[in-house]
Amino acid sequence: MPIRYITDAMRHAHHPHSVGRSWGSRPAALVLIGAAMIVLPGCQSSPIAPPPKAVEAYDEGDYARAYRDATAEYSRTSGERKDMAALMAGLSAHAMGNYTTSAEWLAPLVNHADREISGRAAATLGLIEADRGDHAAAAAHLSMAGRKLTGEAAAQANFQAAESYAALGRVDAARLHYRLAAATTGDTNVDALVDERLSLDAYTVQVGAFSSRENAMTRVGEIRRRAEALGLGAPRVVLRPGPGGRSLYLVQLGSYKTQSEASAARVRLGGDAVVAHAE
Repeated sequence: MPIRYITDAMRHAHHPHSVGRSWGSRPAALVLIGAAMIVLPGCQSSPIAPPPKAVEAYDEGDYARAYRDATAEYSRTSGERKDMAALMAGLSAHAMGNYTTSAEWLAPLVNHADREISGRAAATLGLIEADRGDHAAAAAHLSMAGRKLTGEAAAQANFQAAESYAALGRVDAARLHYRLAAATTGDTNVDALVDERLSLDAYTVQVGAFSSRENAMTRVGEIRRRAEALGLGAPRVVLRPGPGGRSLYLVQLGSYKTQSEASAARVRLGGDAVVAHAE
């Protein structure tokens, strides 16, 4: 059925990307804002029950049926129940890898009065933006989600916000969000990853962060000749693992003991390079 709940900004969205859609064996949306958190009778912090048929299908991994049930509920309800149905449609579309459709459903919900609806919508939009390489937008949405959600959902949102801030070279903001993730998680894997991130004390020049190795290697080819001519060495691709297998491929140059040394190299290289912690 046509999606009526759409903003003008989304009318010109690109086709969904196929890379970076899963954490391990389950879609990324399940880990961050998963079905276990929206099964009936619903999240305690939200008084709005999600569409039961859509939740059942989503929990079973039948995202196409979940999407159909959510859109059917959307067409016959109103008010906040309609908004919850829109959220379920957006989550289901994301789980199928239909990023443009997912964003069309979720974008209007980011400022919803219900914190669960708003937080889940923002979190999933953040994942979409990170997978598309727009880490500035991703960090903003994931940070918002971290403030609105609670427990593990907040921890995961803050961790992914930190990853995007790190990809942007915003070290202080990254460290803050890693600490926020550690403060709310009970997951030992997330705790270990946070400890690893916060223990880094060497710096590098980073020229890209990608959800696919192929895109990272393309960037290596683009920057190699200039980097070597400047004496910065050959660019390298570093795999940065995340919770549940969700990873970033970082393109980095050199390793420096101080941030000022790395900054000097970044200035010489120019372009959109940033200073980041070396992996």
